[in-house]
Amino acid sequence: MERFCSMGINDRHFRIAIIGAGRIAQKMVEAVKKSSEISIVAIASRNKEKAQLFAEKNNIPISFGSYDEVLDYDEYDLIYIATINSTHFEIAQKCLMRHKPVAVEKPICLDLQQTQRLIELSEQNKTFITEAMPLRYSSNMRRAVELVSSGAIGETYLLQSNLGFPCWGETRINSPELGGGALNDLGVYGITLSRMFFPYNIADVSSRAHFDKGVDSDNTVVLTFDTGRTSICFHSVKNVVRNKAVIYGSNGFLIVSESYNANRVFRFSGIKHMRYYSSRKSVYLEEMECFKNSVEHGLIECPEYTHKEIIECAEISELVRDSWNQNNNLIHCS
Repeated sequence: MERFCSMGINDRHFRIAIIGAGRIAQKMVEAVKKSSEISIVAIASRNKEKAQLFAEKNNIPISFGSYDEVLDYDEYDLIYIATINSTHFEIAQKCLMRHKPVAVEKPICLDLQQTQRLIELSEQNKTFITEAMPLRYSSNMRRAVELVSSGAIGETYLLQSNLGFPCWGETRINSPELGGGALNDLGVYGITLSRMFFPYNIADVSSRAHFDKGVDSDNTVVLTFDTGRTSICFHSVKNVVRNKAVIYGSNGFLIVSESYNANRVFRFSGIKHMRYYSSRKSVYLEEMECFKNSVEHGLIECPEYTHKEIIECAEISELVRDSWNQNNNLIHCS
């Protein structure tokens, strides 16, 4: 199947309209300010005053007081959805039905069925969609994956990753209605790391979780692959965690520091031999550059993170949830 949409390459700035005027939108704006080829041209929020203040603060030309208003505006090349998790599917579906190229902040949806529906719409309407999962677009992360796949640390059989922030007090985190919980907010990183380093057939998925207020406050996910490799990932929205991933090999090991953005990678060969790789750009800018390249070349998906890979990660998340239900592998907190 050919994967193309209608837009062609041009010389002007790549223009982005953002839906959602929260913290992640601000991070993206700050990153894009460093680009000479990409600009933010519009911001939309459900609160008109909030949108106006965000626009004034960041010198954005246009603000909208509803999400639907921005869909009636055409002077942009991509919509970036930076709203709470529970709204992603509905907004993205409207964008695709209006043939608006769209990037959706992670997680793209809250379940596999919604994810599959968006991909189907993208292919039917030949309209670009991707998930804004930073690790997939990070040049430093791709370097780390190439090192492992090339045998730089020998045969690898184990990945361990930890990711957590004490953000339990935020309503979007502790509310099931808003798509909260550690798996939705952070588990997608561990699953993505696992698939990037170990792109093999999965033999087994198991998980344990602590539940509070109807969502998982932390979880441990174990993925076993048919090659004998194993990935163990811990995610928490209650605990202070040393955020890193370690890939162990027969001739050394690799550490991805701050595993949510892969800004720093350390390669150890033996005890005394270490090399350090750092990112030169914000991972948020690298994301947008990948989106720009794909849309301008008429693609409906990013080569860095294909629709097939997006669905695979959604399938794993679904299996994790199934393991909680089927095996009673969850502990309810009082």
